[in-house]
Amino acid sequence: AELKKKRATVLVQVRALFARELRHAVRHPMLMILHFCAAIVIGVTLGLVYYDMGVDFAGVQNRFGCLFIMILFFATLSLTCLPQIVERWLLLSEETISRLYSTSLSCLVSLVVDLLLLRILPSFILGGITYGWVGLHKECLSCFATLIITLILSNMAGAAFFTAIGSIVPSKDSSVMVGILGLLCATLFSQGLVDSSSIPKGLQWLTNTSYMNHAFRALAINEFHASPLIFHIQNFSQGVDIYTTGEGVLYKFLNIKDNAMDALYISLLILCSMFLVLCLVAATTLSCRMARTGVTLRDKSRSQWRVADDEVSIGTESATPLLAEAVPIDEGNSLSYVEEKTVVFTWKEVSYHTPNDGFGQGMRMILRNISGNIHASLGLMPTALVGRSGSGKSTL
Repeated sequence: AELKKKRATVLVQVRALFARELRHAVRHPMLMILHFCAAIVIGVTLGLVYYDMGVDFAGVQNRFGCLFIMILFFATLSLTCLPQIVERWLLLSEETISRLYSTSLSCLVSLVVDLLLLRILPSFILGGITYGWVGLHKECLSCFATLIITLILSNMAGAAFFTAIGSIVPSKDSSVMVGILGLLCATLFSQGLVDSSSIPKGLQWLTNTSYMNHAFRALAINEFHASPLIFHIQNFSQGVDIYTTGEGVLYKFLNIKDNAMDALYISLLILCSMFLVLCLVAATTLSCRMARTGVTLRDKSRSQWRVADDEVSIGTESATPLLAEAVPIDEGNSLSYVEEKTVVFTWKEVSYHTPNDGFGQGMRMILRNISGNIHASLGLMPTALVGRSGSGKSTL
């Protein structure tokens, strides 16, 4: 009788996936450590460069520069999502085809762990070091909370942006190149480097698509709105000195006239929306790619394969990997799907012996006239080599 594989419940899958992701983070902590160390180094560097900023024109410029560097730093760190999504694609495909985990649950758990360890905690580290050292709204706890929230949302939107790119572009090198170009475009059309009025009208809509622009506007409003400081800005063209409040600075540099807090909340809402939309794009793209692998979950256990005899060569006393076309076997009403290529490992009459480690005379026979073959393909179940300890599995 044919055995039907039943997938575990959602709760069991979530617990198993969370345990695996946390074990992976503990066993391979280098990426997490680099994120934490980078946040500490950049925070200390910003504190040294922008320490105790004044209220003159240089102080205003330094405040904008400090806020923009913080956003750019997390945007650059988000590029680490690209190789991860490409490298995990094969594992995700195998698990989904084998009906081990749901694709959406696997992606969701990976995203949650990634956000917690690589996006949220570094934001607290960088914001906590920079905020007090630089002197950003020193006595405003709500402003500090808004800065941390903005950094987290910006980091999340950046991670979702590059995850979407990694899901669309399958090649690791190509995805990194596309991601760098996307980062440059997001940086260019943020108001941290260029005045929006100088951008051609046909390209001004791109400022609304740059998540870095919305993050920068939110941080700038949080810094200058309701600030008790009076800023001294020199107008060199007219030869006069201008004293203005934080609202005046926002109007002068970002063209934010009234209802600055509404603009801040809108920017945060847009960052949340971008994160959700980009996550949906990534999940949809991965599902479409999964459907194009040529193997369905429903009929996988009923698919069988054979390889034409004239396409396989058997290596004598060695294991020889060959590429061969996979031909489906028709089983009446059952559906079968063709995998374009399958790797065939064959070996015949393989023997291996080793010196007897100084105990006794002669040689120790590990393998004696072993023959077999393995069809390794995405459309097949994983092949397991089993046997008692010392039977020669590792040697083979």
